[in-house]
This record gives sequence, C-alpha cells and structure tokens, in this order.
Amino acid sequence: KGGDLQQATSVAAHSGPIKCLSTSSIGGKTLVATGSMDQTLITHLYQNNKSLDLHAVYLGGHTNSIGSVVLSNDNSPGGKTIMASGDWDGGLAIWSVPSSSDGEGVDSTGENTTKKRKGSKGGIDKSDDNSATIQEVKPLQSIKAHASNISGLAWGYNGSSNDGSSSAPTTLLTGSWDHGLKVYDTTRMDCILTLNGSRVVTSLSRCSNSNVVATSSPDCTVRLWDMRTNGEGSGGGSGMDKSLRQSHKSWVSGVQWSP
Repeated sequence: KGGDLQQATSVAAHSGPIKCLSTSSIGGKTLVATGSMDQTLITHLYQNNKSLDLHAVYLGGHTNSIGSVVLSNDNSPGGKTIMASGDWDGGLAIWSVPSSSDGEGVDSTGENTTKKRKGSKGGIDKSDDNSATIQEVKPLQSIKAHASNISGLAWGYNGSSNDGSSSAPTTLLTGSWDHGLKVYDTTRMDCILTLNGSRVVTSLSRCSNSNVVATSSPDCTVRLWDMRTNGEGSGGGSGMDKSLRQSHKSWVSGVQWSP
C-alpha cells in the first residue's frame, strides 16, 4: 500500500541487545555500524540486492557493553571513513573503517590495520557463507573518556567545501551518564572542552551547521549546549545551557536534530 513501510531485509547481527546504530556511505554502498550489550562492534554493508552482508568486526577497543557509535561522512576525494564508539565504563575508541572493496584489509592510507578470518565469532552469524572473508579491525585510539556510560557521540562541525563535500572530522563531542559533556581533538585524543551538567545525559545530537548540541535527560528535559571551542565564533566554549522545560512527562531517552 502507498505510504506503508516495508522491511527490506534483516540479519541476526549480535547475541545480545543492540544498543546503538549509525549509518554512512562507503564505496557507493550503505554502511551500517552496530554496537551491542554482548560487547561486540560490527559493520554491515547494505547491498543493491537488499542484503546486509557482514563487512568487518572491531576488536580490542572495549571490554563492556557498547552504548554509542557514530560514523563519519567524509565525502572528500580519497577520504576515509572513521568511526567512534563508547562503552558502559566510559571507554572511547576511534577506528579506521576498511573500504567496501578492500578485501586485503588495507585502509585508504595503505596501512595494514585489519586481517582476514573465516567463519563466525561470538554472536556474529555468517551461516549463509562461512567461507566469506571477514576483516578484523584494531582501534586507532582507545582511552578512558568519562567516569561512566558514554551515551552520546557526534562528530564536530567542520564546515563544507565549495563543492558540497565535507572534510574529515577532527573533533568529537561526547555525552555521558557522569553528567559531563566533552569535546576531544581526535588527532591528539586530547580533551579541549569539558562541560559539567546537573543531570545524566541519555543521548546527544549536534546541529547540522554548528557545534550547538541537544541532549536528553531522565528529568523530562531537553537541553541545548554551545560546545564551540575558542576560535569558532562568539561565545566559543561558553557551554551555555538552554533548557526546554518541561519537554516531556517522563524520561527522555533520545533526541535528534532535523536535517
């Protein structure tokens, strides 16, 4: 029927509940990243034939439930896809995502960051093709970013070039159950801005054209934050909190800016 949503495909991706999901474009295909309470982080490729094929497994970055993940959208020529993920203990990992045609496990820089393996592991089911090559990826960086669960991640705003393509992100915005919001310089993995709120952050979303961030909390409230660092315009680093009270009648579990 017109207007009805129809399921295109499905796949048993994890052995535990999926806590986070992010999508991006890679090699003309849709890349889907998922993190789970089973402590696994994987990516699938959505093919033109409407199948979700296992693309890569990401190992060594987390030892607890993964609660947040975000993929970059680098559309610049020769650009590569970067992924960030956060876990229940406040751990943060940065990953270089292999290209869709990269069967040898080499990223766009030519560095060996992955390896090939056969079959399935843990909750990852590849029963339809156990002989398929699955790439295993190690983290580029892995740090303790917060004291508790990282519940929200967003790449910082970098602007766009004249041809409309975006450049690779250099900052990462994080939100946590420890009431904190932070900005990390991903080239050095240094925290360049910390904002301390008064409530748990259950989710985080960045405005499409600035580093103004919306967060949700269990106290029925959505808050807006100015997370621009020095040099990004007036009010940089002010961390202004604009509360939209009372936004809901119960726990606000998610927030998202309109594109």
